[in-house]
Amino acid sequence: MNVNKIITTRLNLLKNSNYDFKSIFEIIHSEKDLIFCEKTDGFRIKKTTYNECYIYSYKMATYLKGLLSDNSEYVGLMMENSLEFITSLYGILMNNKKPVLLNVRLGSSLVNQIIERLQIKDIVCDNDYDVVGNKINVSNFDYDSIKSFNKDEFIWANEIALCTSATSLNVKICIYDGKAICTQITNSDLICKRNKIIKNHYHGYLKQLAFLPFYHIFGLMASYFWFAFFGRCFVFLKDLSSDTIIRTIKKHEVTHIFAVPMLWHTVHKTLIREINKQDEKTINKFYKGLKLSNKLQSIFPRLGLKITKKLFKEVRAKVFGESVQFMISGGSYLSYHASYVINGIGYPLFNGYGMTEIGITSVELSYNANTRIKRFIGLPFETVEYKINEDNQLLVKSDGICKTIITKDSVADINHSEYFNTFDVVRKDKKGNYIIDGRTDDVVLTSSGEKINPDVIEAIINLPSVERFSLLGLEENNLSYLSLVLELNNSLSEIRINQINKEVKDVLDNLRANNYNIDKVYYTFDRIISLTAVKVSRKLLTKWINEGVVKLHPFSELKVIELEDINEVTLKIIEEVKTVFKELLNSNDDIDINAHVILDLGGTSLDYLTLLVKLEEKYDIKFNNNIEPFYTVLQFSNYIVGKIN
Repeated sequence: MNVNKIITTRLNLLKNSNYDFKSIFEIIHSEKDLIFCEKTDGFRIKKTTYNECYIYSYKMATYLKGLLSDNSEYVGLMMENSLEFITSLYGILMNNKKPVLLNVRLGSSLVNQIIERLQIKDIVCDNDYDVVGNKINVSNFDYDSIKSFNKDEFIWANEIALCTSATSLNVKICIYDGKAICTQITNSDLICKRNKIIKNHYHGYLKQLAFLPFYHIFGLMASYFWFAFFGRCFVFLKDLSSDTIIRTIKKHEVTHIFAVPMLWHTVHKTLIREINKQDEKTINKFYKGLKLSNKLQSIFPRLGLKITKKLFKEVRAKVFGESVQFMISGGSYLSYHASYVINGIGYPLFNGYGMTEIGITSVELSYNANTRIKRFIGLPFETVEYKINEDNQLLVKSDGICKTIITKDSVADINHSEYFNTFDVVRKDKKGNYIIDGRTDDVVLTSSGEKINPDVIEAIINLPSVERFSLLGLEENNLSYLSLVLELNNSLSEIRINQINKEVKDVLDNLRANNYNIDKVYYTFDRIISLTAVKVSRKLLTKWINEGVVKLHPFSELKVIELEDINEVTLKIIEEVKTVFKELLNSNDDIDINAHVILDLGGTSLDYLTLLVKLEEKYDIKFNNNIEPFYTVLQFSNYIVGKIN
């Protein structure tokens, strides 16, 4: 059956259904022999069919039936993306319980607040998370242990709950019913009609990388429901390291990647860093090629994309390879530079819009690269209406919006016949394109009395040598100053301090040329983004700065740590670690203890993994690189000393 026929057939089934989760489940699993998911299992690829997923879901429901509490309406679902996430989701619904999709990175304090708010008794999980309640760990559930099940004994619930991320100081719980999810699924038909690239297969398959968490509205709706509904394949990741992501994409020949801007910004930064290591002739050739590529893709979109793929074949081989056909960015602001470069090397990257409260409501689907680079959010789907009020805030009306929003202060039922205020600042150009300029509550009133939206300015800032940055209003002597806060790695080389200084100067000059004036620039070695979030929350960062959690420094306080400030034990370890660095980089030159293995010494991400393995074997320790990153001789040495003493 071809893709167009599958789309038509399944949408007709949905339109004639009860518009509930049971109907969605049956339609999703109607083609039994299609491959639902793949994952790397050692050296082989393990595949699971939709028929197996269907059976496993009922077996999971049978298993959970004897473990779930009788006197609770909601059941927590706290897992990373996996086959078990999906079978547990349906297994909970089959037991007439409402799944609450809990963010595993939200932190126990906030998760426990959600658990208490909804009086959740049971948590179906894949790990021993530090949360209250009866934890049912199904990570190693043996489906074969359930020999039989009776589908007729299950009564389906018809609601699920999603929670907003930690970019807000007040986590919202959004309740969706089956009708809202079905309404959003029907929007996929319009996407396929407006842009046929989304239907592109590679070697006969369409495979979605299961990168976005399914507990996030973007991951659940755009990744899982849109693609599972039409019987496409998901590729699960072993972990979220950059090497695993790239290796998995290439090995499984992934065709579709949906992600938040953090991934695209990382890809862009890594690519530019590698390009800038080349000679001047190669660098100029690359940027001229980008200009030609985007021009061709704007004048002759289809032909231009084909030419671009040939032009940048070697570059793409070092990024995702040739299989990737279609990518969407969503969740926060995508930078112009990242969009320009990624589209320019032949990966069509589109920009979408949505929120936990309203679901996914639009995607820019133009074939024209120049239109995509402008990061429009697209026209509203057929089931959605957009309106801009007098305060330039986007209002949305749709049956796909959640039915109830629960906060720590209130429970609000949503009237689908009325417009929902997103509080996103939006404008519409002469051609009808919608452009997000930022959030209403992020607008800064500067010392001059001018209102500035930081998102607009951040979009043209390019600082490859810093970890993260944020533009926000900071008060001093009762005046608000537009301040650029830069997060740095806590061990700096002299070379990188000079590079950061140059980049900041270039950025400020560029902003002034565009009539934007930054009042103050601060540096910090503290993390400016929550471990649980996908973007920097200005409200949360301001709170941390005021509380002293994030300490700000002027440029004059940035300095290189000298050897005379280090004790004898650490000095001994430093010399040993230097030797490992030299062996890895095949160099006899002395290694600066503050030099970044990738940024300063030219190592690759593969070299970095090798370095971790060598040092772990040498000292019989494990580096927890998720909490505290290690890139320099000094950072590795300090950690090693702390572990062996």
